[in-house]
Amino acid sequence: MVRLVLFVVVILTVSGCGTTGGVPTPNIPATVDAALKAALPASTPTVTPDIEATIETRLQATLTSLPTVTAAPSPTTIPTPCWLSFLPDVTEALGLIGKDDPYSAITKLTKVINSCPNSRTAYWPRGKAFQEIGQNQRAVDDYTNAIDLNPKAALAYLDRGSAYFDLEKYSLAIEDYTAALQYISAEATDKDTAGIYHSRGDAFNVSGNYQRAIEDYTRAVEIEPSALVYQKRALMYLELGAYRRAIQEYTSLIGLEPNKAQHYRSKGIAYSALGDYNDALQAFNESLSKEPGDAFTYSSRGSVYYHLEDYRLAIDDYNESLRIDSNNANTYYMRGHANLALGLQKVAQLDLDKECQLDKQWC
Repeated sequence: MVRLVLFVVVILTVSGCGTTGGVPTPNIPATVDAALKAALPASTPTVTPDIEATIETRLQATLTSLPTVTAAPSPTTIPTPCWLSFLPDVTEALGLIGKDDPYSAITKLTKVINSCPNSRTAYWPRGKAFQEIGQNQRAVDDYTNAIDLNPKAALAYLDRGSAYFDLEKYSLAIEDYTAALQYISAEATDKDTAGIYHSRGDAFNVSGNYQRAIEDYTRAVEIEPSALVYQKRALMYLELGAYRRAIQEYTSLIGLEPNKAQHYRSKGIAYSALGDYNDALQAFNESLSKEPGDAFTYSSRGSVYYHLEDYRLAIDDYNESLRIDSNNANTYYMRGHANLALGLQKVAQLDLDKECQLDKQWC
């Protein structure tokens, strides 16, 4: 009996059925005990060979019916992406760009790209480094690679738009600025978003689409007010001949920057265009009080005096303008006509001849 029990224990131990972990097992000792009780007569203290065989057969059948327990597979090691391995080098290169050392940044980033051609983090900063040294086409190529690897990379679109702008490819710049606005992160600051509208407004501006430029400048200042953007929008109103709207803009600008002579000067130009010469005179006087040495403002005020038929004051301002800038053909033209208005024909002819010498289209 002891031999049989030991045999059962050994079998259970080797097969793993007596363990507590893994797949739940039937209560085999209870099965064996039941088999023993059924096979042994109550009065017989020993087990016959036939009964032993019966127990072993039943035990073998029970063990055969148990599910096979297999070891769990070991976790597969995930390789580190190539671009992630070089992230410290890319970070260092960005620092070099920030320290005005774009050439060293290009060298380092080129090594990264040669080792990892699909590096989604290296092309964009190398493009910025190329743009820093004026190699805008190479910058465009790198930004394009960055976008190919990450089609929603807002910064790559923004900077490629800037490179296209520098290459005077304004329609392509506008397309990229539009894509940057589409993909810009919700976490982007107001300054970032306003900056993209500002940049796209500049592209519309130089393309001659002044109305679209005004719309983008307006979006920019609605997000984050900026005197520079207000000034550009005011200039667009001047270009469109919307002089009263321009005057409103320059009045607001003067409130923001009361010591900027150019705001008063531009306001004076708008008043002059409307024929409001008294207000124009006041604006030019204010401008000259802030910046006394500006030739253009003296010439502009001289034209106001001319239209007010105060020819001698007009000539005084033209003289001062030409003292500062002696190569302005238009000022010679206006002074010549002021001299004609005073009957000084010989003096006037000298001015008109000088104008012709400086600008052949007026000969």
